[in-house]
Amino acid sequence: MRPITAIVLFALLAPAGAAAATSDVFPRPPELEPAVDFWTRIYSQVSTDGGLLHDRDDLAIVYEHVDLPDGLNRRQRSAHVRERKKHYRRVLLDIAGSERSDLGPEARRILSLWPDGVSDARLERAAYNIRFQLGQADKFRAGLVRSGAWEPHIRRTLQRMGLPEELAALPHVESSFNPDAWSRVGAAGLWQFTRSTGRRYMRIDHVVDERMDPFRSTIAAARLLEHNYSVTGSWALALTAYNHGLAGIRRAVRKVGTSNIATIARRYDSRTWGFASRNFYAAFLAAVEVDFHAERYFGDVRRREAIASETVELPFYASVDALADAFEVDRGRLHELNRALRDPIWEGLKRVPRGYELRVPSGPDRAPAQELLARVADGARYYAQVPDRYHRVRRGEALSTIARRYGVSTRELVALNNLPSRNFIRAGQTLRLPVPAATPRPAPAPAMAPTPCAAATRSRASPGASTSASAASPRPTASTTSTASIRDRSCVSTDGPHPTRTPWSPTRAAARRRTRRPGRPWWRSPPAAVDPFRVTRPPGSRAPPARRTRTRRRRAGRQTPRPRTRRPRPRWARSTPRPPRPATRARPRRSAWS
Repeated sequence: MRPITAIVLFALLAPAGAAAATSDVFPRPPELEPAVDFWTRIYSQVSTDGGLLHDRDDLAIVYEHVDLPDGLNRRQRSAHVRERKKHYRRVLLDIAGSERSDLGPEARRILSLWPDGVSDARLERAAYNIRFQLGQADKFRAGLVRSGAWEPHIRRTLQRMGLPEELAALPHVESSFNPDAWSRVGAAGLWQFTRSTGRRYMRIDHVVDERMDPFRSTIAAARLLEHNYSVTGSWALALTAYNHGLAGIRRAVRKVGTSNIATIARRYDSRTWGFASRNFYAAFLAAVEVDFHAERYFGDVRRREAIASETVELPFYASVDALADAFEVDRGRLHELNRALRDPIWEGLKRVPRGYELRVPSGPDRAPAQELLARVADGARYYAQVPDRYHRVRRGEALSTIARRYGVSTRELVALNNLPSRNFIRAGQTLRLPVPAATPRPAPAPAMAPTPCAAATRSRASPGASTSASAASPRPTASTTSTASIRDRSCVSTDGPHPTRTPWSPTRAAARRRTRRPGRPWWRSPPAAVDPFRVTRPPGSRAPPARRTRTRRRRAGRQTPRPRTRRPRPRWARSTPRPPRPATRARPRRSAWS
């Protein structure tokens, strides 16, 4: 009987021991219990069609559960919440400014929420400290359903790195397990990495953004949490540092003089220590409670099946269509598995980069990924990426003007250049353009037939040049290129650094000046609306040689040059004739283009 009794006692005490171990890893001070209960109520009882009006500092004080009527837009919902805040502000000020013996029923109900003997000064401060928290119950339940697709991978990653499994509930606080979530400050993805923090662990550029990949970002989040814990020595501080920053939480510990998260949340004050940072750890504890006991709060929840997939590293550049055909998967499924690839790749403007680990479906009825990769045709394998095209912002240009000029949308420019707003660009800024470029050939092509430009060049050859010498030149020289060939778009060179761009040369600029209307000075020539041959240099390249000084460039930009007039004579000397100008000052007038 003794072995059986020992087994029964171990089975009864095992859950209690596990709970004790969990409380030791993630401490739950009694001072945080009201905040944990508040967030548990937000995550499990209050949906997004309502919210709670509460005190910002003491989450145990909840004034009202506000129901937002259906059919209201965002502005109307905000107005409704403001009216309820004004109501409770008036009531609190009335309580603080009157005798508490003759209060109405609403005032007595609000006063009963506070501890006995609360001071009038505290009530006056609370009148201007009312906050509204929108409910999250329906979003949390939807997050539980979505979490089934990635939670096995998250738990395997945490177990492999030796981290607590409760950290798998952190995406509920960050994004409700929405891999496409974006915050107002630019945090993105399942784990809500900002651009600066994400670049420490992931690739983030205009082609690949691994913050949007739940598999890659999970590994990055685990590494960040592991680093925070190695510095702080406490999971409560490590999780708070995930939201507030490691330097900020170390500053809070140094200023308050303790590493107790409850004391820091109550006493620490700074400009960046807001409501979210102060309550982040309490919200995480509530998310763990609701996630690990979902049946208690939501009943039967059917989570999505785990994604069965495998990765293969690409040894070349390829388009999405070529990879989808080779791996026998539709574009939608491939997009769902490779969320890190940005819009220019899916729109055909860029190729999937070499070295990228492509995630494809796996299963018993599918061939191995390496075998399917070999099916990519040789003509669809490229050794280079589609070159980028740039535009340098001029003074007075708007983003909509630039988008209209190149035939793209403003949203594409904002997404490709990671602009914080479509209304803020500065002169001199270099923007990437999502314009399709000619596809470079996978292998060198044979010599091309003579172009109309070459024929025009040979027809304008000098009288002493031989025919064989003219035919041997594959490209027209700058000294013999005609004006018509420069203006003709079919004569644009395609074997230069960019398939749709020709290098700058002084002859092309001179040819444009020679095409002005004869008999009219240069400052009266109407300026061209758009110069199709304007060269936009990529960052880091050398600028063309300067041909004009600052003063000459300023004069050339004017529609009419400033007249050169002599200084006006004083009134007393206007009756006498002006003496002739000395011969020493006479000099030829130089044009602004010389």
